[in-house]
Formats: sequence, structure tokens, C-alpha cells
Amino acid sequence: MSFKSSYLYALGALFLFHSGYSAMQFYQYVKATDSTLPLPTDIGLEALLGAAVTIIAAVFSVEIPAQLSAHDDEVLVKPYRFFKPIEMRYATTEFQKLGINPFEEIEARPAFMNIVAKRKEFQEWANK
Repeated sequence: MSFKSSYLYALGALFLFHSGYSAMQFYQYVKATDSTLPLPTDIGLEALLGAAVTIIAAVFSVEIPAQLSAHDDEVLVKPYRFFKPIEMRYATTEFQKLGINPFEEIEARPAFMNIVAKRKEFQEWANK
């Protein structure tokens, strides 16, 4: 995690903590005076700002780790640091370097299986 994201996490947590503490103090004041005042807008805006800063910190902290190749023990460093590219020709280059087919799950699935025949075969085996 980079320094920037750590700093933003701390800042967002500070904003959220302060807005929560301010809201608690405000509601204690409202209870003590038996009034029906709404929550001040600055407390709500501070809570929204804290949530936004924390979400931005979460986006900045996303990094893709290096991986080992499937065929040899070569460490592969990604050409991109954060998210995979959207275009298929760029997204599949990682699988090609690792020696994996991205469509392997679809191509290697078993063919249609007749469940009734399999149950009958199992019953014959179990009755032996």
C-alpha cells in the first residue's frame, strides 16, 4: 500500500470519527434541551467527505501482485499496475505469458451426462 493511500485512509477515518463524535454531541444537546433540531449540514457533509476520501483511498490501494509462470518459475511483472485492460487482446496477454488459456473452463467442461444412466450404473455396481 502506498503512502498516498495510507494517508487518505487515515484522513477519511479522522473525518468519519469526527463527524460521528459531533453527531453524538449534537444529539446529547438535543436530548438535554428537549428540542427537535435537525442534524447540522456540516456534520452530514463531513461524514460524506470522510466516506468519499475512504473510497478514493481504497481505489488508490488496489495493486496487482506479481505472479509465477505456470511452466517455469519465472516471476512475471504486470505492465499495468492497477486494473486489467478492458480490451480482450490486451487482457489475454497475461494468460498467454502464464501459459493458461483464459477460456479453459469453458472448453474443458465435461460433455452432457445422462443422470438416469449414471444412477442405473451405480445401482448395478452397488447391488454386486
